[in-house]
Amino acid sequence: MDIRHLLGYLGVLPFIASLFFLSSTSSIPVKTSPPLFVIYSIAILSFLAGTLWQANIESKRTAIISNLLCLFAVASILLPSQIGLLWLGFGYFSIWYAERRLRQSNTISYLDTYHTLRSRLTLIVIFLHLLASVMLMEF
Repeated sequence: MDIRHLLGYLGVLPFIASLFFLSSTSSIPVKTSPPLFVIYSIAILSFLAGTLWQANIESKRTAIISNLLCLFAVASILLPSQIGLLWLGFGYFSIWYAERRLRQSNTISYLDTYHTLRSRLTLIVIFLHLLASVMLMEF
């Protein structure tokens, strides 16, 4: 396993740990778990937006998309927790979609293995955002 794969999958662990704390009776208060999940999500989504820009630094369009996605991520803190989580999940899909479109137009070039990795990680992270949103529902 190369370093990109290792770091990619290790990067999912903080999301899972936040969900564990949200669902458990651990010593970490439940109220701190959603903010931890959201803060980490904003950080990762902003990082991914930056890598999108870096992949095609000469393109004004890519720069604008990258910056809008970063602002999109930060805007999630202005929303109620459940909606903010869904908003962030959509942000991950948006970055994946933008990368896919840029790759199809030969604007950026990623190895097929990297694109497969990003697709898997995006699917996992979106699922975890949906799960977190459901866990916050009051029945």
